[in-house]
Amino acid sequence: MASKFLRAYMGNAHHDCEQMLPAAVAHRLSFRQALSFSQQYRVIAIGALFLYMDAPAFQIYMFKSGRSFAHYLLRAAEADQVLSRCKPLFDAIAALDLDGAREIALRLRTSRSDAEYEEDFLYFAFLRSWLLRRAHEEGTGLLERYESVLEGADDPRLDLCRALLRRDDALFDEALRRFLEQVEARYLRLAQAEAIADEELATEGRLSVEGLALVTLAESAGMKTSSDYLLVPSAARARGAPAAPPDAWQVVGS
Repeated sequence: MASKFLRAYMGNAHHDCEQMLPAAVAHRLSFRQALSFSQQYRVIAIGALFLYMDAPAFQIYMFKSGRSFAHYLLRAAEADQVLSRCKPLFDAIAALDLDGAREIALRLRTSRSDAEYEEDFLYFAFLRSWLLRRAHEEGTGLLERYESVLEGADDPRLDLCRALLRRDDALFDEALRRFLEQVEARYLRLAQAEAIADEELATEGRLSVEGLALVTLAESAGMKTSSDYLLVPSAARARGAPAAPPDAWQVVGS
């Protein structure tokens, strides 16, 4: 059941997008603000799916999130970016806007920030190489370094990357299930500690956009996936590329 406050969260997100839009268009947002702008579109998208089962609206608002971030990156200084915090990349993939996702990947920072763990950076670096069709040249080295950095610790994201590289359906399915269980457990811990905003808990806490993006990447590579996963409802899966121009994000909508 959707949160009884979800409609209000969507209204707040719509208002925030409208307020931030002029600065977003004019390239006056900081990295943190650009992420926040995208997050508001994500809230609207997930709200539309949960409240109204409106899959087209979900897809178009996820598309807007990704494309707004691609616009931000046109003039963003590399030093301002933290690669592993660039969640709008997942929004673009989840919307089946793979062209937009590749634009983001091309513009993202290529070196690790002091503000992120190396394993998080390597995970995103692998996904970037995958999107840019460089995984067969770069992927093995990235994953070897990833494994080394983990020092034996379990991280299902490493197996997800391995599965994509090898086109291993069974490994992907098993690793994704482990990953999503960890995502759910993390949100439960944050909720119990009252360390997360209610609107995020009601949206991303119940639908893993990252998980949806990983499923989309696997399917785009011809891999077989299950119809439903924890936090990845089948209703959220796009059936085709979004029918919208790249600048559609500049109109928040009704």
